[in-house]
Amino acid sequence: MKLLINYVPVSFVEVLLRAPVQASMRIVAFLLAFAVFPMSAEAQLSVFEIPSDTRVNIDGMLTDWRGIETTEIGDGRDAALSFALAYNDDGLFFGGSISDERLVRTADPGRREDAVVITLAVPNRRGTRSPISIWLYAGRSGRSAAVVKAGAPGSRPRAIRRAEIVEATEQDGYILEAFIPWRAIPNSRRWREAGAAVRLVDVDSEARPVVENEPATARFDRRAPERLPTWRPRNRESDALETFMAERGLRGERPKFDLRGNVTGDARDERVVIVSRFVLVMGPGYRDGSGFDFLELPVSSDASILSARVRDLTGDGVKELMVTMRQGNEQGARDVWQVLSFDGQSIRPVFAIETKKETRAGMIENRLRVRRGRPAIISVDRPTARGLSAETFREDPSTDAQPILLPWGRHSARTYQWNGSRFAMTRERENANYAPPAARTTTRTVSRAQPRQETNVTDDQRIAAARRDRQVGRRVRARFRTRVNLAQSAEPETLVVLGKAVLVVGAAFRGGSSFFYFELPVARAADLTKVETADLTGDGRHEILIYARQELGDITRTLLMVHRFTRNGFDRVATIEVAREQGRNRIENQVRVRRGTITVTPGRARGWSAETWPWNNSGEEGVAPLLLPWRDQATTFRWSGRALTR
Repeated sequence: MKLLINYVPVSFVEVLLRAPVQASMRIVAFLLAFAVFPMSAEAQLSVFEIPSDTRVNIDGMLTDWRGIETTEIGDGRDAALSFALAYNDDGLFFGGSISDERLVRTADPGRREDAVVITLAVPNRRGTRSPISIWLYAGRSGRSAAVVKAGAPGSRPRAIRRAEIVEATEQDGYILEAFIPWRAIPNSRRWREAGAAVRLVDVDSEARPVVENEPATARFDRRAPERLPTWRPRNRESDALETFMAERGLRGERPKFDLRGNVTGDARDERVVIVSRFVLVMGPGYRDGSGFDFLELPVSSDASILSARVRDLTGDGVKELMVTMRQGNEQGARDVWQVLSFDGQSIRPVFAIETKKETRAGMIENRLRVRRGRPAIISVDRPTARGLSAETFREDPSTDAQPILLPWGRHSARTYQWNGSRFAMTRERENANYAPPAARTTTRTVSRAQPRQETNVTDDQRIAAARRDRQVGRRVRARFRTRVNLAQSAEPETLVVLGKAVLVVGAAFRGGSSFFYFELPVARAADLTKVETADLTGDGRHEILIYARQELGDITRTLLMVHRFTRNGFDRVATIEVAREQGRNRIENQVRVRRGTITVTPGRARGWSAETWPWNNSGEEGVAPLLLPWRDQATTFRWSGRALTR
């Protein structure tokens, strides 16, 4: 097998900074020298991706596996194994060197003969695990051929069709190289979620075939196959994901959803991962395989993400991500069904509907369905209530999602469909149980035209309530406080930074009874160096300008991130690198904000020059690059209708 797989143990983002964007993922994927990692008990195995353009030959030559991380079990000249695992779309590959003083093998081998055993426990449709043991037997020259067998643990294994295996003798043992097709493994569509272990079966006597040694990467209990450590498929995507998680303090967390589908129009599927509060998209065809994008969802943790699925909703053959989230504050909770779109440059929310609202008194719920069609038909209907009525429910109509249908409201059903630019309402059904406001009892309700405003509640009280809800202690001081018009109402809001998060409250903001809390992608609160606002779009509402430091290895850079409130969320409309330092070297651009524009000038350099600057400065997708004093002129960013552009 001809393999060229290596991995570089450096920051994925640092690689992007040091290399041209088009080449960066190739650098990440293929650079680490050969390494050996002895296994401890209950260790997690890695299985490495073979590039689609790599020719695979099972020829017994382990020199072709150079560069792949190997694992060792056992020790000495007898009963020791050094091996690696790899995969492609067709199946699983094994390459290993076995130290064994005596090979015990019969014409029809069984469970008490020398072998390498790969045990996999793959989840089935019910979520339980179906274990299978794959036995790799070396042949004996002139007497028997190498063979691959498989069976349920504890049963006599049987030969696998279309498997391949070759052995080669070497001093003090032998080499095995094998291929096992995915079709031979139960539930193989979910092989990435499998628990896995490898063990070496060593029998030293043909006359008395007793297993003398059985070193393994993990213990396997047939009664509890779910205890096997889940293996790690390793490729450019998984390495990028691990780096992303490490940089955000999420090391060790597992994705709650790991989806695949064509989300950008390329013929190849992308990988869409939800881990903690983040959605990431990556793949060999995404950004030409040179990067990934991520979006932070407006939830506190992945426990608030109830469901996720990819499906083509617009009818263009490209899939969108559908996410259902639970959001809450001191007033209650709601479920929001949201659609996220991938354009190959970013992830952006394009549609949202409330499907459930809960208060201490009860709940209201709608049924949401996505029906077949090109484009798909999104319908909400069957509004039901428990513990609430027209007289007792006080609604703050949603401004960031289509509001929930009320059992006593004017309409009992709505449908939406993509019209080429947005998801538009196509039908409404009148509600036979509609109760006009005048017909309701004396309990005051809130009209949609005039959201309820808590006139006797101050913004300081709203900030205190948000602190309690988000468990932000008094020791976290409020910074960068300002009062300006940020959202759709004509009244100003109060913006304040608490720790690593931006908080927005106001008497007219979300009816005065809710708040907006957005945790920024920084490691420490001190990394938020400045937060200010300015009207950059000319609509009378201010955008939020956030200056944040990021540490990438020994490099520290400062990004200016510009956000604005829209009907669908909190959109980032520009990201500009404005400073970078490494040791005593530093470049800091000067930023000037005026009504409608941001002007960035190169500023001064300390330490670096045109001759010593180590990067090509092509920048990352979606990030305007740092301006260099010896080369660049001042750059002005203006509103283009969708983003701030040069």
